[in-house]
Amino acid sequence: DINTEDIHGEYPLITAFCYDHLDLFKYLISRGANCHIKNKEENTPLVYAIQMKSLPIIKLLIENGANINHLIKSSYITVLMEAIGLGEMDIVKYLVECNANINFKNEFGNTPLTYAISTNNDQMVKYLIDSGADVNNRNNQGQT
Repeated sequence: DINTEDIHGEYPLITAFCYDHLDLFKYLISRGANCHIKNKEENTPLVYAIQMKSLPIIKLLIENGANINHLIKSSYITVLMEAIGLGEMDIVKYLVECNANINFKNEFGNTPLTYAISTNNDQMVKYLIDSGADVNNRNNQGQT
């Protein structure tokens, strides 16, 4: 079964991507590998694709049903916020175009916009506002 974890708690799809075996990665998806699968850290293939800044793989995963609003448990941010933190405008635009939730609030009340503001990326902030981000949101510390 291609969706079975190995003795290290990893899945073939995630392992193939992390070890840069992209042909195997694409093959596994074509054979029905679960794009939502979470490893022991509760990360999905989409998390790793964003961290590796691989837009073609991100597109492939989303086209095959990956959750674009996945919350990265270790950092309490969404994959959109991860892309914002990496300064990857092309990835951010793609995620927003695919209807990633630009007004998602994590347990601290932070949104992608407040996260972009904290990274001092004016271009990212402007893009999110132009895309409909709520400028009146306050996080748990009362910051907008």
